Amino acid sequence: EKDRAREKLLRQNLQRLGVGQAKVVRGDWLDLDVDNDPFSLAQGILVDPSCSGSGMEQDGRPPSESRLRRLATFQEKALRRA
Repeated sequence: EKDRAREKLLRQNLQRLGVGQAKVVRGDWLDLDVDNDPFSLAQGILVDPSCSGSGMEQDGRPPSESRLRRLATFQEKALRRA
């Protein structure tokens, strides 16, 4: 998670739900070295592309085509990286 506040919230939610085997890392998923420890040892990964409503209408206006294209490109990169 790149955002410090969202990282904190994620940690709180994992603790509240009793998830003990998750490792939360602050940073850009696309920049992490996944070929070395600790990521090379991962048995699974949860990818939650950071769109959280970014592609939804805001103030009654739909997002622009270019905005949707950028979001889709990011999501594809994140999933391919996983």
